[in-house]
Amino acid sequence: MKNIKSVDFSKLICAALVVSIHVPPFLSCSAVLDFYWTQVIARIAVPFFYAASGYFLFRGMRVAGGKIQRTVENRRRVLHTWKRVVILYLVWSGVYLFWQIPYWQSIGWVGIQAGKDYILSLVLHGSYYHFWYFVCFIYAVPVLYFLLRHVGMRVTAVIAVALYGIKCLVYSYAWLPVPGLQTVAAFYTQVDGLTDAVCLALPFLMVGVVCAHGWDERRLTARKRNVGLCISAALLVAEASTLYFAGLAEQYSYIFFTLPLCFFLFSAVRHWNLSGHEALFYYSRKISTVVYCVHPLLLNVWSCAPCFAGWNSFAQYGTILASSLLFSILLLCLQRLRGFGWLRVFR
Repeated sequence: MKNIKSVDFSKLICAALVVSIHVPPFLSCSAVLDFYWTQVIARIAVPFFYAASGYFLFRGMRVAGGKIQRTVENRRRVLHTWKRVVILYLVWSGVYLFWQIPYWQSIGWVGIQAGKDYILSLVLHGSYYHFWYFVCFIYAVPVLYFLLRHVGMRVTAVIAVALYGIKCLVYSYAWLPVPGLQTVAAFYTQVDGLTDAVCLALPFLMVGVVCAHGWDERRLTARKRNVGLCISAALLVAEASTLYFAGLAEQYSYIFFTLPLCFFLFSAVRHWNLSGHEALFYYSRKISTVVYCVHPLLLNVWSCAPCFAGWNSFAQYGTILASSLLFSILLLCLQRLRGFGWLRVFR
């Protein structure tokens, strides 16, 4: 189906954008260009990932009266996806743990307290800086399923927008003179894995749910969809630019117009008509997951090379992206061989 192929291919593009967040390609050229690429364009990647996850998870679920039905099939589908992400997170956390332990020993961060800190981070924040995505997904999915079961899609959509508004306020607008906002922001960051689950992951997962059940198709013509995409993109650029050039904020990843842009973008992508073999797009989805998981590790490995630090930022980005893609392709090829099927847990 065209909407599946286009979403799969777009996830691979988003994986490349995520790499560019951690290895900025234009940093050597211009600070302003780097800002617009890494803080505006590339930052739509993670919201799109969540929207795609919500789309694939809830697409085809039985719905009646605007609510997800309580069926064995629906519960099994949610539980299967949830368990797969938990296993994926724990497996990759184990891989990164082997890399981290020697460093911790070198700085003297060892013992019982270090173990407690690691477990707390594993549960609340992410075992490595980019794994916050999985932590939030793990907590958000049961909450979203509960809401869709008991209050329905319309109410859940309203709740999701309100929750995302809270995220924007504590993330990029904490400077506003709103009574109590600083207190809320301080609490928010203490348990950001839990708060981001409901205020960040859940709203973007809901974008995928809305599209999975055709709300966008019933309410938007192709013209309205494209106009909405252009307007929301322009407003996002204007919002980020205002915050950046006025010096009002230091974080621009999740601002108010990110949510409408994600909705219109995901809806538009679903209507791309891509041709090609099904397997090509299916493996694009799998490769995108491995690229997301492995690229910080490869960045660490390449950073050990004395010459790497002297390269310009675009060469560094190209090297990490190419290495991540090659690793992902090799991993997928290996897991197809007899005796290597267990490698599926990495993707």
